[in-house]
Amino acid sequence: MNPDGLVYEPEFIAAADEAALLSEIRALPLEEARYREYTAKRRVAIFDAPPAFLVPLRERLADWLKLPSAMLSYTLVNEYRPGTALGWHRDSPEFESVAGLSLGTACRLRFRPWPHVKGRNGDALDLLLEPRSAYIMRGTVRWAWQHSVPAVKTLRYSITFRSART
Repeated sequence: MNPDGLVYEPEFIAAADEAALLSEIRALPLEEARYREYTAKRRVAIFDAPPAFLVPLRERLADWLKLPSAMLSYTLVNEYRPGTALGWHRDSPEFESVAGLSLGTACRLRFRPWPHVKGRNGDALDLLLEPRSAYIMRGTVRWAWQHSVPAVKTLRYSITFRSART
């Protein structure tokens, strides 16, 4: 059972589209992710307006979300090298909906209720994100759950788009 507001779509894009996206992503100037004084193992590229090669994906995800594509005003490309995890967190409250695409290899996207009660690890739920799959987080899952990605064994990328809160 998925938390309310979580939608998952396997094979959201074709393998050829994934290969084209990965080729473009590998040419991006990725930088180590920084959050306050912490430097993460993952590398990122952040855009207020997506580069041209991501515009068709943004439009398709916006259609899926039933939003005008211009509402997806923040774009994040993540590179997860082997051994890289993304710890428990909720995305910044300045954003409303999150739409993501998983590329390269499968991973687990974990969810747990927020605020987390220490010792209640049995409340966590796992969603297997297959390569080329997409997901949406909005509503309850966006505000009342945290999410994380355990360490991956092989190189993985994700592209996420966020809509501003209105």
